[in-house]
Amino acid sequence: MQPVDVEEGRRYLAHRVRTAGGNPDVIEPDAVELVLEEAQGRLRAIDDVCTQALYAGFIARDQVITKTHIENVIAERRILRY
Repeated sequence: MQPVDVEEGRRYLAHRVRTAGGNPDVIEPDAVELVLEEAQGRLRAIDDVCTQALYAGFIARDQVITKTHIENVIAERRILRY
């Protein structure tokens, strides 16, 4: 599957959250942008980063996923690559 562009990535992410019964606003816009940058258009990477961030937010009892959540997920993913 070919990588998607940024706008398609935004639509995909919003669709996935809605399909799960959520509101896409649960992820702050700057956090979405960081997800898309990290994922480089790869849908599976978008899913993986968001899933990890949503778990972290749930555990912390946060109501919104912020850029900090995404930064932490990205850092953890980089550690696990090595």
